[in-house]
Amino acid sequence: MKKKARVKKTIKRFTAYASLSAGAFIFMIPFFWLITTSMKSNEEYNAFPPRWLPPLPYRVTQSPYVAECEYPAIPVPSTMAPELWETMKSRVIEAAWQKMLALQHPTLQRIREDSVFWNRIGSQLRRELLNGVLSRIIQEGQERIYRQSAFEIIAELCRKQPLTRSEIAASWKPLLDFCADSTGRVKPPAIETFEETPRDEELHLAAWNVGAETMGDYRWEEALRRKFDDGVGWNQLIRYFGKKLWTDVISERGTYREERRAEDVSAAILNGIHYDRLDKILVNAYRNLVLSGITIQSRDGSDYPVLRADGRPVLDWRTAGGDSLKKFNIDAKQCVELAYDFADEDRQSFQILLDLPIPMDQIDRFIVPVRGDLSFHELMLTIESKGEIYRSKAPFHIHHHVWIGAIWQREIPEATKKGGLTLRGQEFIEFHRDSTASATITEPNQALLTLTVHKVPYLTATWQKYSLNYINTFRFVQFGKFFFNSTILTILNIGAQLLVCPLIAFGFARIKWHGRDIVFGLVLATMMLPHQVTMIPQFLIFRYLGMYDTLYPLWLPSLFGTGFFIFLLRQFFMTIPLDYEEAAKLDGCGFIRTYFNISLPLIRPAMAAIVIFQFMATWNDFLRPLIFLNSEDKIPLPLGLFIFKTGWWNQEYGILMAASIIMLLPVLLIFFMAQRHFIESISLTGAKG
Repeated sequence: MKKKARVKKTIKRFTAYASLSAGAFIFMIPFFWLITTSMKSNEEYNAFPPRWLPPLPYRVTQSPYVAECEYPAIPVPSTMAPELWETMKSRVIEAAWQKMLALQHPTLQRIREDSVFWNRIGSQLRRELLNGVLSRIIQEGQERIYRQSAFEIIAELCRKQPLTRSEIAASWKPLLDFCADSTGRVKPPAIETFEETPRDEELHLAAWNVGAETMGDYRWEEALRRKFDDGVGWNQLIRYFGKKLWTDVISERGTYREERRAEDVSAAILNGIHYDRLDKILVNAYRNLVLSGITIQSRDGSDYPVLRADGRPVLDWRTAGGDSLKKFNIDAKQCVELAYDFADEDRQSFQILLDLPIPMDQIDRFIVPVRGDLSFHELMLTIESKGEIYRSKAPFHIHHHVWIGAIWQREIPEATKKGGLTLRGQEFIEFHRDSTASATITEPNQALLTLTVHKVPYLTATWQKYSLNYINTFRFVQFGKFFFNSTILTILNIGAQLLVCPLIAFGFARIKWHGRDIVFGLVLATMMLPHQVTMIPQFLIFRYLGMYDTLYPLWLPSLFGTGFFIFLLRQFFMTIPLDYEEAAKLDGCGFIRTYFNISLPLIRPAMAAIVIFQFMATWNDFLRPLIFLNSEDKIPLPLGLFIFKTGWWNQEYGILMAASIIMLLPVLLIFFMAQRHFIESISLTGAKG
């Protein structure tokens, strides 16, 4: 019996732990998704099918390269037997590839023209393009590809025997009589309610559209709709008479099939291949480092694009060995491709000699549009002019696959440094003069620009990828300032509550004075007033006092206490035996010394609960800062997160999730540090003896 009881107890304990673990796991899923999304780029966030974990960066040792495994393998059609698909898959793939080539995409043509390069990456690129294009077509258009549409079914049934007006008139007689009546004597036709499947609904709506077009090229339908402005449900009407036409006339013409034949499926898949789809897949699969035309900006803000005599940008980039880079067009821009290979060394340089439109000492910026290859390597710029050499202080990180304006600036203003990156698609890098080196350029109106690609170790690249959104969180807006403001407000509010609330609660719990219970009841009554009721009077008061757009309205009210905290502490004081205080009185302690030396140390669990409650109330407060603050440098974190929804980065979900994680971490830290005191305070509040 004892053994059975132990087994039964073990089973119950295991079931309880398993249930709690399962519940905790389920509730942790959103938090896990929040963390993983904070490490994803927008392309990874919008990937289909969705990815739970952000992928690792590629080990890029040479560029251009093919991003493999970006797209799933071509799926088996859901309405087709796997055996049948296998017999036609190779034909579909070959036909799809030929159609892609027929689209004459300039990038794909340029890659295929280089036979050596094509032999190296051709098979990988072909596989990725086919996987990307065909998997997207199959996944996004299951019904459209593998099942005939309702219009196609009706067209097939009516191919040999087209619909006639007399057939439609016989099926829709009550409706046509009502439509033709101008005396108002004919009542609207009775419409029966019925339930229909989504497929039947498509057939009924298609039958109605075919019938209405046959009756009068939709002008008849418009005239009919005007007669039903008296409240009769139009959608119910067209479904009812569409069903009648389908049942009475169209379906009687013979049997029909919903599934397409294998050759029709192949044709439908090929019809889904178009230039825009191929371009989107190719941009993601084929990754290269590309530069466009250079723009020079003077100290007074004037722009000087570096152009040739024919108006085209100067792109005479060369390798360190003197080989010219080929020019081509991407996104309506003339560009060059920086192809590098780290097989022999960890850096590779590219140079261009420019005729400067203005003297070097008047140049403030060199702006170079860069489309990266997501390699997470680094670009360093060196500028040589007559007798001077300038070097960039920091690298340009190649962690994008979209166009970024790399702006090498002589001196970045402090406001820009503090505010971080404030414009989408631009990155500022400061350059300075290197007094330890001498330039080889002798002409006063020339400059030699050298871009050096530095290899970044794979572990460093991985760290940069996963921390990129967190770094950009502090670069896009003054997130550090927001964090500091929230921290200051939290400390002031917690300090004010801990200073005032215990003292008031001690007065209600231990000091007997006339009207104490009535005043305590008034304090409890303040808990019944919603915060929105007192918000407008508070705003008027603080504005009258000249405290609008300052931090004072966000923490000064805490100096007057909070009803809930006073009630909580008063109940906790009531649980402390009077013997301690009486003993202190016998030793000569007054109320103040008894409060600080005896009572206050005994309510530390309740004060820990107040710290947690007040911390969360202040840290997550959005409405009060929105009302009382107007300056961006004073707003706290919750309102700072709102800025992410008002700027261009409102679609940068990874950055938004990273900012949310940063805001959430202090809350978790405070709770785990004080959870023992918090639980103890809640369990002991209101207890007696």
